[in-house]
Amino acid sequence: MSVVAMLLNAMPCDGDTLDGILQLVCRPSPRQANEFIQPAPPGKTPSRALSLQTPLAVRARDSSALGSSNNDVQTLAAAVTAADQSFVFTNKDGFTVGTVDSLNGVSTNGGNITLRSLDTADDKDLILAQGVDTGVVAGDVTLQSVGGQVRTSAADGIVSAQGLSVRALSGVDLDKNNTVATLAAATTAGDIAFNNTAGFAIGTVGDLSGLAARACVAP
Repeated sequence: MSVVAMLLNAMPCDGDTLDGILQLVCRPSPRQANEFIQPAPPGKTPSRALSLQTPLAVRARDSSALGSSNNDVQTLAAAVTAADQSFVFTNKDGFTVGTVDSLNGVSTNGGNITLRSLDTADDKDLILAQGVDTGVVAGDVTLQSVGGQVRTSAADGIVSAQGLSVRALSGVDLDKNNTVATLAAATTAGDIAFNNTAGFAIGTVGDLSGLAARACVAP
């Protein structure tokens, strides 16, 4: 085993690379939200980032946050199992929520989920190939693509949550069988397309309210 990550709160988080996949498995912790740190070579300062152009699988019991703006992974899958525990992930590039090491999508057991892509390029999207699911009728999902779209690429790329907040510069395309109670979405250079399996409210989710879509038109 090659240990590639640990928890800042001193609780162990074992990392393995298998067939090019980085896996983080976090043991139960009674402490605050977990944050991961990548060890540096001798004499260097460790970075709170996962700068690995590989798929990433995260399995944890308690709230987990990988919020560094320097994270750089291609495909993400994560599961947080304890009730009402959250998951946060930020990536500097566009990325896909997919399947990694038999783990599908990103899920919690009633906790909030926040996923962000910080790349400012308009072709760097946050893509849902698998679901983002808070597990019960509780918990909000927040999705953000600073430069590109938030979009689904497959029938399984759906959101199941109490509330859904989406921000994307280049548009929102979540046209599969989502299940949310309340939607808020904003885009400044594109359209918003959204499909839900039942009636839903356009309201306030987190700090975002209503729907706002503005297209850029050349003069």
